[in-house]
Parts: sequence; structure tokens; C-alpha cells
Amino acid sequence: MLLVFFISNIVFAHNDILSIDDYMNEHPRWKNELSNIIYIGTRCGMVFFEASNEVSKEINNKNAEKYSYVSKIFFYNTSDIADNKVIWPPHTRLILEFYGYFYKQNIFKNYLGNDEFTGLIKKDLETCIVNYDFFEKLPKVIS
Repeated sequence: MLLVFFISNIVFAHNDILSIDDYMNEHPRWKNELSNIIYIGTRCGMVFFEASNEVSKEINNKNAEKYSYVSKIFFYNTSDIADNKVIWPPHTRLILEFYGYFYKQNIFKNYLGNDEFTGLIKKDLETCIVNYDFFEKLPKVIS
């Protein structure tokens, strides 16, 4: 019940949702803080997962596999360190659940077809791609 209340209140504040880029700008040392790395990596995994699902609905669009692969890199590499090195604040899980819900509900509204997205979805996908190399090498960086 608390989650439904939390999500419904945030949905109304749609314009207040930070893009991943804005979050990074508010946390300029994010690469040095495991909780921020995991938060960003998880959101990137979520947005690419939902993009993969949406793109796969198009006949003959072969990029769904690419989106899915990128999603897995973000998820696997961040969850690997999350499981072993981070103690989560209690509200973090709710926040990440909200973003999963947000991306799932908004991906189709922001998909123009032919791998073209708009709005926050586009901005988050672009930010994640710019930072993909960091997350791809993450297990080696953290070890």
C-alpha cells in the first residue's frame, strides 16, 4: 500500500523527475561512490530493458537484441557489486521500483519508431550510452 501511495504521488510530479544526467551533475563524484554507481547502473539497465521491449514490437527491428544486451551489462555489473559491497538505505529500493514503473509506463509514449525516442527516455538512453564503457569495465574497476 505504501508503494502505491509513493508511486502515485511521484507520478503527479512527473516534471520533477531527474534525468540520469541531472542526477550525475548533482553528484559529480558519482564514480567514487558505490551507492551512486549502483543507482545509475540500475536505472540505465531499466531504461534499456524497457527500450528493448518496445523496439522488439516492431517487425524486422534487429536492434532489440542490442538494447537487451546493453541492459544486461548494466544490470549484471552493478548487481555484482551491489550484492557484495553496499548496504542500501531502506528507501532506495522504493525509488528504484518507482523508476522501473516509470520507464515501463512511459516508454511507449516516448517511442517514435525506428529506434528513435524522445523526452526523458531519450536523454537517459543517451547518458547511459556515454557512460557504457565505465559500466562495462565496472567489475575490474571495483575489484
